[in-house]
Amino acid sequence: MLLKRFKEYNHTLVTFLLFFISLITFHSNVFADPKKESAEQYRLQAYDQQQKGNYNAALSFYTKAEALGEMSPTLLNDMGVLYEQIGFMKKAEHHYLDSIKQDKNYLPAYMNLAYLYKNSGDMDKAAQYFQRRFELAGSEDSWANKAKDELLAIRPEYKNRIVSMETNRLNQELEDRIQKELSHRVNRSHQFYEKGAEFFDSGEYKKAIMEFNQALKVTPENSKVVQSRKKAIVALVRKRIKRRKDRAIEMINAGNYDSAQREIQKILTIIQNKPKLISN
Repeated sequence: MLLKRFKEYNHTLVTFLLFFISLITFHSNVFADPKKESAEQYRLQAYDQQQKGNYNAALSFYTKAEALGEMSPTLLNDMGVLYEQIGFMKKAEHHYLDSIKQDKNYLPAYMNLAYLYKNSGDMDKAAQYFQRRFELAGSEDSWANKAKDELLAIRPEYKNRIVSMETNRLNQELEDRIQKELSHRVNRSHQFYEKGAEFFDSGEYKKAIMEFNQALKVTPENSKVVQSRKKAIVALVRKRIKRRKDRAIEMINAGNYDSAQREIQKILTIIQNKPKLISN
């Protein structure tokens, strides 16, 4: 009898607290200074009290956070859990649904909502939200597997559909990884190309060719890099030929014909090696 009276008293106290907080919410919105009051701190304090079983204190902190405009999916979900713990199922449902409306990819609210419906005997809605929780998760998500198990316990006929969904999910994740790797390779190639272009513009053709070579190791079929590399090789050959030609002329003017002839032979060697450079 005493336990029953205590529960009735506690429920009445929580109901009064809810009513009282609703009265002060307007004033909190008007007078609270968001620079001094931290809604997130209130939420964390509320969660701490909730974990300790101090539901009245938790509710007070949550509502303070809510009054400051902190209507995040996390806050709404946490408040839903609290309302469910103290027996206000409609309020719990309302907050879980609002959490999902805030962010359709906030997954904890789907699971909490599914269990709320399951515990209340509404298996159709429970199956609906277990399915959504499963569909939105990745293959490595342990909660997704739990949602799948709960869904199959309610709807065994969904097994083939779930197998198909898991196969499609794995294929999509594989495709995403391939695309990510390709994007990474293209970005690396572009970085080498940009560096090579900088060296080319500054007349450092040998360094430019080295950068273009690195780019082609990552993306061998990149025609833009191939053409830029050929252009750099031609410029390098011209630069080397000009240097040898100028030296040969200087030696001829100085009467050093043998050295001039050797420089001319080196020019011919450079020209002969140009096709080899381009093909490498």
